Amino acid sequence: MNQPPLATPPLSVRSHMAAARQRIGRLKRADRLAVFVISAGGIAVVLAVLGILLFVAGEAVPLFRSARLIPAGDAPVALTASPALRAVGSDEYQKYLYNIEPGGQVVFRRIESGDTASTIAVPELMGATVTSSSRSVTGHYLAAGLSDGRISLMRVRYVPQYDAAVLKDLSIELVPRGIVALDATARPVRQVSYIEQDEQQFAAGLIDDLGVILWWTDSQQAPHSAT
Repeated sequence: MNQPPLATPPLSVRSHMAAARQRIGRLKRADRLAVFVISAGGIAVVLAVLGILLFVAGEAVPLFRSARLIPAGDAPVALTASPALRAVGSDEYQKYLYNIEPGGQVVFRRIESGDTASTIAVPELMGATVTSSSRSVTGHYLAAGLSDGRISLMRVRYVPQYDAAVLKDLSIELVPRGIVALDATARPVRQVSYIEQDEQQFAAGLIDDLGVILWWTDSQQAPHSAT
């Protein structure tokens, strides 16, 4: 005679409570992990923002300090002493020092030894002498004011020469940028200044004590002048 299967005894209240405690424990651990992750992320964001603020502050602090000139040493180079001859400059690698001489040459000398490395004639002198000169703050633009009222415009270009990724020397090029007849009466240019910006040229020359003659080109490269 077959007997009916035994029924599964119902879970006791104690078993239900134990299972509930286990579920609650797992939820609490997951909750603590989520709180830790969220807190760590928030702290990381705050630290990142503080780091950015400190970096910006460190970069901005020098703007509120006085400018300083730090001597980099003396170069054994003898230059012509004249307040009107202000075209003196160096390449960014500090290998060469150049200036414009009154005789009409742009002379490049090695800074370490003072030896002359190259001498290039000022373009289109046509018998005139250099009475003034200048160099732009950026771009190595040079201007030579001449004794016949003209200005010779130039630019110095350096091309680095590498050997096995090591800088060995620089090649030097003097690029003519034009001749400007600044004074119609051919009086000597006593002081001169020149710069290029946005493919336009700007020059100014002092002829006498009465004023400055300005010369420039527009966006179409057309020349203009004013006094």
